[in-house]
Amino acid sequence: GHGARMLSNLAILAGLFLMGWWSEGTPIRDERVRRNLAAIHYVAFGSMLFLLLSVETAIFCAKVLPDAMRPALSVLWTLYSAVLIVLGFRMRSPSMRVTGIALFGITVLKVFLMDMAEVSTPWRIVSFIILGLLLVGCSFLYYRFKDTILETLGSAREE
Repeated sequence: GHGARMLSNLAILAGLFLMGWWSEGTPIRDERVRRNLAAIHYVAFGSMLFLLLSVETAIFCAKVLPDAMRPALSVLWTLYSAVLIVLGFRMRSPSMRVTGIALFGITVLKVFLMDMAEVSTPWRIVSFIILGLLLVGCSFLYYRFKDTILETLGSAREE
């Protein structure tokens, strides 16, 4: 049932995260190999988390609010991309930031091409206003933190 599925999902996520953590401290002497091994596990963790959240959201919507499945996934993906971007800044990870931006772009395309096809005109207007505000907010944040971004990009190129 639902409980068993959730427990197995949590076990998989915990295992992937712990493998990344273990990889960081493993006795492999080549630091680049150790970092890449940890990165592989963390990417697998993030990808699995994204997939499981999407599947669980879809299952919940199918049972409770079938008409809300597409918008709910779009909201989830937008939030996930925002978290990736924020973590990318905090952890000084350009690849995490780029992944977040790419996911946000994919979500915007999904909203335009799929979600809006079934929505009445007033809701389209509201959705585009919200999307516009999100884009303005993102560009403001990038402008506000451009020095941090450039500094991070500079240090990433030196590695």
